[in-house]
Amino acid sequence: MSLDWTSWELLGGFGMICIELSYATQIHKLWVDKEAGDISLSFPGLNLLGRIFAMVSSFAIGSQVFGMGFTIGIALRLVFFLQVVWYRRFPGGRAPIGASGHSASASGSFATMNK
Repeated sequence: MSLDWTSWELLGGFGMICIELSYATQIHKLWVDKEAGDISLSFPGLNLLGRIFAMVSSFAIGSQVFGMGFTIGIALRLVFFLQVVWYRRFPGGRAPIGASGHSASASGSFATMNK
């Protein structure tokens, strides 16, 4: 059986979706746990850098499917990297209470933080 170019692109696109969904589940887990002490910064950082290089290369050689997949991957890895940085700095997801007595947590509203 011979696959034409479009079939290969669909297969590659499905593969990219599977790869990126694996990151989405980890992002969700971090969001729920609000703890990233066991995750080194080099894991999401190097992965993000590798995705950037792969995306540039994919678009340069005309592989739009992989280029778009890598672009989505960059967004997911950036979110993951920022989550790791945040939760390592503020375990439990909340920033310390400032001088005003209000928490600058991610869940607080703008109006509440600026009373």
